Amino acid sequence: MDGCVQPCHSTSPSHQRSCTYQLNPSRKPAEIFWRKTLNVKAYINRGVAYRILGQYERAIQDYDEAIGVDPQYEAAYNNRGMAYWRLGQHERAIQDYDEAIRLNPQDADAYAGRGIAYRLIGKSIEAERDFAKAKELGIEAP
Repeated sequence: MDGCVQPCHSTSPSHQRSCTYQLNPSRKPAEIFWRKTLNVKAYINRGVAYRILGQYERAIQDYDEAIGVDPQYEAAYNNRGMAYWRLGQHERAIQDYDEAIRLNPQDADAYAGRGIAYRLIGKSIEAERDFAKAKELGIEAP
């Protein structure tokens, strides 16, 4: 789907519908923007609810959908990193926190989360560096 606002790399039906919606010439740019924003936030919110309920795999599915709609939405990576962390998949969590930080270098939560994941895999130096950065950005890390 070459006409999508963002390149379509996902084969998920919801992403395809979003791209189809965006390709409709009768849609105004503001309408396309709001539709995309609402889709991403809906996936993030439901993912957070699943995470709170301890349903981490389902949360990850929703974060994946959000990333499929908007790969530049850093909160999706941060939240997915937290879900991977809860599943004990610390390396995958670190990858997501890395991406969240790349997209928003001022995201204190991503530094704190990555620091925890580093600590859990025995990388104390990296963990302390991230905790210091999180503190510099305004939050107390463990």
